[in-house]
Amino acid sequence: MYDYNTARSPLILKEYGRNIQKIMEQLENIDDKNVRTQKAHIMVKLMEIVNPNAELLQKRWDDLFILSNYQLDIDSPIPKPVKSINSQQHYMHRLPMEQIKYKYYGRHMELLIKKISTLSSPKEQEQMLIAAGKLMRRFSSIWNNDYISNERIMEDIKRMLPNDTVLDLEVIRTLPDDGANNGQRSKARYPSKSICTTSTK
Repeated sequence: MYDYNTARSPLILKEYGRNIQKIMEQLENIDDKNVRTQKAHIMVKLMEIVNPNAELLQKRWDDLFILSNYQLDIDSPIPKPVKSINSQQHYMHRLPMEQIKYKYYGRHMELLIKKISTLSSPKEQEQMLIAAGKLMRRFSSIWNNDYISNERIMEDIKRMLPNDTVLDLEVIRTLPDDGANNGQRSKARYPSKSICTTSTK
């Protein structure tokens, strides 16, 4: 089911988008502190992928606590930041959804795909495509409660690529596709192509 709620809470840190914020909400609801801490480490890595500008580890951990309104209780490798009177500046107004082409992936995923297409190293492209594919499946699950197949991920990446861009997507086929084995493939059916080219024609 799609989430079209226009009364959602405002974005706390716009640079990470709403998907990361929703994952944080799920993280906060984990009862076991050890599990919560493990998931927090994974989330910090996701934050770097979604927002490559957050290169400093200190910043990502600080942002993690800011996303939780400084309420997250974990064993952090970095001291928890102190909430200051200026903390309110982190809160951003909700972006109009019509400005985002793929609502359930978010604007940052589109920017990430474009960035991947400009990488000169094939190895780095493969690594980033794998990370992006996993995030896309995760985000679709969060928003639509829907499992998407590797084929669907490949097709959606093609649609997000800049025009006249050629990108080898074969590595996406290596993603674990457990949902397909359980008969949970996405309803959408797309033709299979490992090399994609976008064009304005």
